[in-house]
Amino acid sequence: MQQLKTINWNEQSFIANGKKYFLEKELSIQRSVFAESAKIELESGLRFGKYTEDWKKIWDMLNSPDKSHFADIAIVVHDHLKSFNNFIEDVHPVIKLCACFINAEGEDRRFINQDIVNAKAEDWIAEGLTMRSFFHLALSFLAAEAKDLRSITDHISQLQERIIEMESAGNGKNLDTPIPAS
Repeated sequence: MQQLKTINWNEQSFIANGKKYFLEKELSIQRSVFAESAKIELESGLRFGKYTEDWKKIWDMLNSPDKSHFADIAIVVHDHLKSFNNFIEDVHPVIKLCACFINAEGEDRRFINQDIVNAKAEDWIAEGLTMRSFFHLALSFLAAEAKDLRSITDHISQLQERIIEMESAGNGKNLDTPIPAS
């Protein structure tokens, strides 16, 4: 019986199906958009509470005196069927997200598409890599993204406060900014 393998992310590279893969810290614009799409797919697919809410909504619409909800029900059911099919037929969203950050030797880091993701997934499956390895990387990415977003938001707030202080002190009379003074 072949043993599953765990990726040691401290090494920054690993071999899968005879190919050397590297962990990248930065993404191109196109890969960032692809990663965001995978993140959204991951979040919507793992929010089981939403499914319960939606099925309750369907139940309520079916039992309401107003019977004009057929189109609304059809949309909710269609979205659920599509998301279920994506999970069964497609590469897992965690793998899609990780594929943006893990690149084969010689791979063009500017671009990614579903064919590239599928090829990587085939290598990783053939190598017997654990899903836990990829969950760890995805969670690290999501945590870092949240921290970066908080940092950027805090920085913008601090800049806004400084501009308001300058304007109120008379130092910013000629300061052309779209940020209104409070």
